[in-house]
Amino acid sequence: MIEEAHSLPPTINLKEMAKTFSYLWEHGLLDRAELDRRADEASGKTEEKMKRIREIEDRQREIS
Repeated sequence: MIEEAHSLPPTINLKEMAKTFSYLWEHGLLDRAELDRRADEASGKTEEKMKRIREIEDRQREIS
């Protein structure tokens, strides 16, 4: 068992993995389909907001 722990790649941080798992568990995101759905939803909202920012910036350039 100890040999296995030493054979993990050095980039694996078990504390961070545990925190990530806890977050996913607490927010009901352990199901891949639900995680994908929420990520797509967030991405769509971001795209909408970026479009609105570009519209505002374009309008600011027009009036300045």
